[in-house]
Amino acid sequence: TQALLGDDSGRLYVLDNFKMEPYAQLDYPVTSAVAIPLRALVDQDGPDVVVCATRSSMIYVLHAKKVVGAFAADFWPSAIDVLIPSSPEMRPTIVIAENKAVGTQNACVLHKVAMHIKPVE
Repeated sequence: TQALLGDDSGRLYVLDNFKMEPYAQLDYPVTSAVAIPLRALVDQDGPDVVVCATRSSMIYVLHAKKVVGAFAADFWPSAIDVLIPSSPEMRPTIVIAENKAVGTQNACVLHKVAMHIKPVE
């Protein structure tokens, strides 16, 4: 079993058999990360795709230890997850949580972003 870990310096690690292996360096502190099997996105085998939220508006998509996509949200994401549909005709969706003050209360607002990932050359 492996786990993804991010730190305040923007470093992302894979914890495998109690050893931390460097995975990537991002521009901002990592606040949330999720791995997606490549097979869930395209009809090919390979390393997982990693989606990371950071302590900024940036969300990064990584594959094989390289940033292959990034986009800026209109807010700082507090958490992310990926919904993988059971139907191959549908695309996976990134779900981004935003903490938002509503009056004197905090609320969590969910945003959805469709993923359009092409096979990596």
